[in-house]
Amino acid sequence: MRAERGFLATCVALMGALVCAAAGIALAQPPQAVPPPEGAGDQEVLEHLLAAELGHWTRVGGAETLEAPGPRPEAGGLWRDAQRYDLVAGGRAHYDAPGGSVGADVAVLIMGSRLDALGVFSARRPEKLTRLTMLSPSFWDGDVVEAYSDRIYMRVDLTVEHEATQALAQDLAMQVELRLPPRGRPPRLMRTLPRRWLDPFSMVYGAGELCGYDPGLPVLTGRYELGRDPMTVAVIELADADGARAHYTRLLEHAVSLGTPREVRQLAAEAFVCENTIWGACLGLWQDEFVAWGCTTGEVSEAEAIMRLVASEIRITRPLPHLDGGG
Repeated sequence: MRAERGFLATCVALMGALVCAAAGIALAQPPQAVPPPEGAGDQEVLEHLLAAELGHWTRVGGAETLEAPGPRPEAGGLWRDAQRYDLVAGGRAHYDAPGGSVGADVAVLIMGSRLDALGVFSARRPEKLTRLTMLSPSFWDGDVVEAYSDRIYMRVDLTVEHEATQALAQDLAMQVELRLPPRGRPPRLMRTLPRRWLDPFSMVYGAGELCGYDPGLPVLTGRYELGRDPMTVAVIELADADGARAHYTRLLEHAVSLGTPREVRQLAAEAFVCENTIWGACLGLWQDEFVAWGCTTGEVSEAEAIMRLVASEIRITRPLPHLDGGG
């Protein structure tokens, strides 16, 4: 983590030098990572991120809660989109560069979990975007930067047109990045997909269906190319194994309406595959508190191998039993 923050500070310094040169701004002191105090609460973290000074940017007035009415538009619908998930706190503030020639609005949300932040990111991520060089998954769309880190989501919107708009907005976003708390461990649901699937630009979290099946619960979905044929896998997590098995039974009933499912042995606690003219190969499994299903028009054997990996990841990420001290 220390090396990561050092790399970030170096990136911010380089970006800041370029931005200041483009905007005619005097370069501030070299940036340093300043995480919030250990044990800080959500409101304290929010206030820390929307500090009075962010590098060479200065806050104009105080920070305000996002649900409060204000003279500026509500951050491009960010608050509305975030309320579909577990939203804990949110704030915004306006910042000016030296001289006041360039201004920007910064909105920060603290979500209940990394999955909730991913959900907001995936809901707002346009099909065509420009990825940015930041430690956090981030994109440039039109005239705004949006990014998330762990369970914190941010949006930076320049309010004055400038020839270096993207660079200026990215610089301010990276100044906020320097003040982020250390990232926690990803939730277990996110660790059920194979590592090569963990791309925030292709993952989706939220309500949805796959292969015509809607579980009525938030779903984590990943997409990966199997040669020329993409495969999409969805995973849900239930409170316990009994609840997961009940959902698996519903999924199996849905598979019967698509074709003739056959059992796949030694893949998971229970698993099936069926072929359908609309979805191609449809596969489902139950393992522990999880149900996963996927579809592809590619080879069934390759799809089975992917689902075997998912079942393996579920088993590998089981919580270790508490070990008391002593012999």
